[in-house]
Amino acid sequence: MSNGIDSGVLSLRRADISMSELADKLGISRQAISKWTRVPAERVLDVARFTGISPSVLRRDLFGRKRIS
Repeated sequence: MSNGIDSGVLSLRRADISMSELADKLGISRQAISKWTRVPAERVLDVARFTGISPSVLRRDLFGRKRIS
């Protein structure tokens, strides 16, 4: 994390999509997205679909590789 911002959000900010465009697709405000320190779990799959960023990058804690014990 950088300044409390999750690496998934940092990847989202570097994506080739404007936050305004993403907000429109999600039906929320750009300001709502700008407040994210982590992509909300309920938004991960939609954000992945619209940006092409893998869910495992957006939320490694939820979609990362599982270890087999």
